[in-house]
Amino acid sequence: MNYYIYILYALLVFTGCSRNKEFPIWKISKDDIPTSYLMASTEYLTKEEVNERLSDRIIAFFDSCKTYVSFWDLTHSKLSETSSLIENDSGKFLSETMPHDLYTSFKTQLSNIYHEKLPIDSIKMKPQFLLFDVLNKKPETAYSIDNMWFKKAMPSFKNLEGVITFQDYYKSLNMPFIKTLQELLAKDSIHNLKTNILNDQTRLWSSDDVKNIKNYTHPNDIYFTSINEKNRYYEWFNQSVADNICLHLNKNSCFINLDAYYLFGKNNIRDFLLLKGYQVTQLN
Repeated sequence: MNYYIYILYALLVFTGCSRNKEFPIWKISKDDIPTSYLMASTEYLTKEEVNERLSDRIIAFFDSCKTYVSFWDLTHSKLSETSSLIENDSGKFLSETMPHDLYTSFKTQLSNIYHEKLPIDSIKMKPQFLLFDVLNKKPETAYSIDNMWFKKAMPSFKNLEGVITFQDYYKSLNMPFIKTLQELLAKDSIHNLKTNILNDQTRLWSSDDVKNIKNYTHPNDIYFTSINEKNRYYEWFNQSVADNICLHLNKNSCFINLDAYYLFGKNNIRDFLLLKGYQVTQLN
């Protein structure tokens, strides 16, 4: 008898550990609409680390839904409008629009990171957006969970949707309280910024401390002039994303995959879904 009790206990412990390793996931429900699911993920994990957190039941939730919703709304993104937002207003090259000393420092730092493969002299992008792309560039070992879900969705003819277009996202980053490149580089080097972000994101997911993600360095954190400005921005941003999510929830069952950064902390997307009358129940 004691042997069977031991086996049962071991199974319960194993199941609990497996669930703790899962990506955080919530069930979204409301009267008269199909059940949907919301998963918090990251693009900083390797394929092996993703597979450790991708349980059979999460895949079953995905399979049960008619629509896959990712962060980017590719269908309604307008490349021409996005280009006009991220390029210098004058259409000039970076070297023509930046102070010489700042440009030289910026170019040297980027060359050290990209080993001179980045043709910075021919770039017309606003420097803060170029830096944004550099800091958000994931390690070569990182596995794209979003691409994985897309590949699973297409053979089963799921609807493919997103919550924000490229142009709306970059438009939001044009706000006056976003730090300038000069302010950013005055405090630290690009290499150090990237290293701190990578180390903190690695530490966050290896410790499975995702609920406290706002205590770890994230690429989006460094752009704001103050904590109050950052909180104000994300309150507006998360509410806007929640509004777009609701449009999809009211049509079909959805499996929504978003960066965990937007799903924890004060005024996160889940909070705004709750305010709109949805039940958002954590399943692990």
